[in-house]
Amino acid sequence: MLRQIRPKPPRFSGPPRVRHEPPTVMEAVSVARDLASEVEQQVSIVAGLTGLPEEEARPHVLSAPAERPEPRGVRNEAQRPSRAPQVVVVRRRGLRPI
Repeated sequence: MLRQIRPKPPRFSGPPRVRHEPPTVMEAVSVARDLASEVEQQVSIVAGLTGLPEEEARPHVLSAPAERPEPRGVRNEAQRPSRAPQVVVVRRRGLRPI
């Protein structure tokens, strides 16, 4: 006589737990600078992201270092129409018979 195997019920312990980590102050300042140009808007963005009062967030925004300019050495091929595009040759060895 064959015994019928019942599948085990899944172990479900409720909804999944989600870990919440607010951004650091410097991360929030960086985001605020990208989103807004006015200092007061940046202060309110930092305060909202980190949970700090605006009075505590203001010194962090004002003391943050200035943005670095974009690197000038990056160019795409459309900016150099006089040069031929570079050619890359990849040689692959074939499979040897056994």
